[in-house]
Amino acid sequence: MKLSGNNLGEESGRGAMATGQPVVATKVRGIPYVVADGKSGLLCPYGNVDAMTDKAAKLMTDEALWMQYSAVAREIAKDYNWTSIVERIVQLYGVNN
Repeated sequence: MKLSGNNLGEESGRGAMATGQPVVATKVRGIPYVVADGKSGLLCPYGNVDAMTDKAAKLMTDEALWMQYSAVAREIAKDYNWTSIVERIVQLYGVNN
């Protein structure tokens, strides 16, 4: 499981998700665009340590939930690998070789 606060960016969350680790993160910056709350991980309000602790404990004690979030996290992470990103840019701007 990856815990992400304000100082750990979206890149850290995507890396964790690519390895199938559900993410518990704060709702800051671009994190909510990457972590699907209640599907690939859990989001908490910034600065709410109790909420982050509770959600992390929930994931660590519920193996079925962990496995469910893990599978979704891997699928979401596929959209953020560099090959997929370049393909979308090429498609968007119509760049041809």
